[in-house]
Amino acid sequence: MARSRRFLPAFLFLGLAVSGLSEERAGIRKTDTPKLNSERIEERFGSYGIEVLEHAPVRVSKLYSIHGEEKICRTFAIVSFTEPAAKDLQPALTRIKAGASLGATLKKAGWKVEKEPLHIGTIPAGPRFRKLAKLEQSPDLAVSIYRLHATREEVNHEVATVIEIHHPEYLDEQQLRELHSSVWHQEQIPIEKLRELLRLATAKMENAETPSISR
Repeated sequence: MARSRRFLPAFLFLGLAVSGLSEERAGIRKTDTPKLNSERIEERFGSYGIEVLEHAPVRVSKLYSIHGEEKICRTFAIVSFTEPAAKDLQPALTRIKAGASLGATLKKAGWKVEKEPLHIGTIPAGPRFRKLAKLEQSPDLAVSIYRLHATREEVNHEVATVIEIHHPEYLDEQQLRELHSSVWHQEQIPIEKLRELLRLATAKMENAETPSISR
């Protein structure tokens, strides 16, 4: 069965209520927090697009802004969908798996998108990311891992586990922590699972084959 719950966790409500309190200290507008990543990129850089680079066994995509004739990757996203998916998510997931934006498609379908942070940290930039992000050199990049939930009324479905790696001009580690400060307290994932997901992220930034993922 899909992992679905008939209640909405209290921490998610609290996150929406107070998540804007400390954003200005990190240089993030208060309007950023409720926005989807796609909306935030478009607001920050004036444009947004998505290109799916790999569809299976995990979805790998670049979320980019357009500058002249260049598409600069702002977020490198790796999505492992929760299986089996809830039946009422299937129409949106069909569009998403065909290449549509994850959060925006769920939102358009009437779902509220919530993130359950599992890890915030940094990761070295691989050659694939540097090429997509137009970076000759790069410091360690901000990385976040979270479970994505789709909620509607009293229904809460776990949609996917998502790894996002960000361009240094877009988000750094401090800004990520500020964005999630109201719901982020400590690591919410077993260390072996975290290492597995970070190995996956490193491999994808190196353009390597996908390591096996435990469920």
